[in-house]
Amino acid sequence: MVKISDYHPRAVGLPWVRKEDYAAFVRICEDGHDAPATWDIFNQRSEQTERGWKAQGQITVRAYIDPDTFPGWCSAHGKRVDSNGRAAYAASVAAEKHGRDDS
Repeated sequence: MVKISDYHPRAVGLPWVRKEDYAAFVRICEDGHDAPATWDIFNQRSEQTERGWKAQGQITVRAYIDPDTFPGWCSAHGKRVDSNGRAAYAASVAAEKHGRDDS
């Protein structure tokens, strides 16, 4: 029997935050105290991560987090508003856009 874990993503979802949303994003996240001090630092790290995935030949998808709706998404999907929730959200955005490779 094929399990969901047997499927491979066609794209990597990356949690992304717009500059104007950064302060609210930090406030809503349970682990916001661990976030970079500024959006510029956050963005620089995110872009570095994106470049790394692309260098490995991966398709990347920027999954923009709206601080007004993200907590509701997390609640609806049984996730916490933290790094695991952000990763799950980003993966879902990538899967919705590119599907999964079931080969």
